[in-house]
Amino acid sequence: MKLLVYPPAFGELNGSPFCVKALALLQMSGLDFETEIIDDPRKQPKGKLPVLHDEGTVIPDSSLIRVHLEQKYGLDFDAGLDPRQKAESHAIVRMLEEGLYFLIVA
Repeated sequence: MKLLVYPPAFGELNGSPFCVKALALLQMSGLDFETEIIDDPRKQPKGKLPVLHDEGTVIPDSSLIRVHLEQKYGLDFDAGLDPRQKAESHAIVRMLEEGLYFLIVA
C-alpha cells in the first residue's frame, strides 16, 4: 500500500489534518504501507490528499480510507464502543472535520 500525502509543515508530521488522520489509521492498522510526498495534488481523483493506493484500488479522502481499511481488512477502529458511542464518535468527528478545518486554513 502507498499513501500519498502533503509534505511536513509547521514543524509537524504533515500540514493537513486529513493526511495525519490517514497516517494514524494506517499505523493503527498494523498493515505494511509506504508514504509518498506529493506537492501538487491536482492530478489526484479529488484534487486533494490523502490518497491511498491499495492493490490497484485508489481511495481518496481520509474517511473513505478508513472505510476501506475496515471493510477490506476487517479492522474496527471503534472496537469497544457500543452503538450509541460509535454514533456519537462519528458525529463529533464529522463536526470537527467539517467545522474546524476552515479555521485552520483561514
